[in-house]
Amino acid sequence: MKSSAIPTLTQRVTQPVQETPALTLSLTAEERTRSRHRFETAEGQPVYLHLPRGTVLQNGDWLRRTME
Repeated sequence: MKSSAIPTLTQRVTQPVQETPALTLSLTAEERTRSRHRFETAEGQPVYLHLPRGTVLQNGDWLRRTME
């Protein structure tokens, strides 16, 4: 049976990142203010944003993901 777990992005990465991103999530300015929402990545994969309430993302932010 295939796992249907959607990656959940739970934390903004605060230190510099020297890797290639696994997924790309393009958001509008309004969408960057949503801390809890389901989105689809540029690659077509669904992801769930579950950040601390009040988090506002900036262009270029990196997020850490977990599998639930």
